[in-house]
Amino acid sequence: MVNWDTSRHERSFDCLIVGGGPAGLAAATYLGRFRRRVIVVDADESRAKWIPLTRNCPGFPDGITGPDLLDRLELQATRYGASLVHDRMVSIRRTKAGFLAGDSSPIRARSVLIATGIVDTLPDLPGATDMIQAGVLRLCPICDGYEAIDKRVAVIGPAEHAMKKALFMRTFTQDLTLLITDPSEPSPDKLTKLKRAGIEIGVCRPNAVCATGREAV
Repeated sequence: MVNWDTSRHERSFDCLIVGGGPAGLAAATYLGRFRRRVIVVDADESRAKWIPLTRNCPGFPDGITGPDLLDRLELQATRYGASLVHDRMVSIRRTKAGFLAGDSSPIRARSVLIATGIVDTLPDLPGATDMIQAGVLRLCPICDGYEAIDKRVAVIGPAEHAMKKALFMRTFTQDLTLLITDPSEPSPDKLTKLKRAGIEIGVCRPNAVCATGREAV
């Protein structure tokens, strides 16, 4: 029988999860229900915190904010015994017994799950953070494309990357503009593909886009 209090005190776990976003916390819940000793180390930088409201999350048809979703996931994970540490992981190395991780104090674990997600590179726009919080600037076409049905949409980013997102957004609206943030432009064949899709192309200069209430101009 595992002495849970003692194992936490010794900071020795069956699994160390690096990243306390939706993926990491969901994994902690499952592992906790499997009666595994789990610790989540989170730097409090989950991109889910940026979400003003999403209707893309199963179980919340009326939508849920990113911070509320994280709070609920954290409560669920800790309810099943997972430990949560707000810290930045700086090193992980392999040992004979598993892994030794160093945050502010060492953590020993038999296994490690990396759930750090990605970091968004925001465009050079005034008030980009406020625009995200207002729902004017969105970061994920998969999550938020549905809310853009038949609306006028600008896709902002480096040419090659943003072009793919713009073509994907044709699923939801025909009024699309691709605003390129880098000096390059799509290859001739890709330019032809964009034109056939009815997507206009422009350059996104600094301070070229700003929010006006619930819209951007």
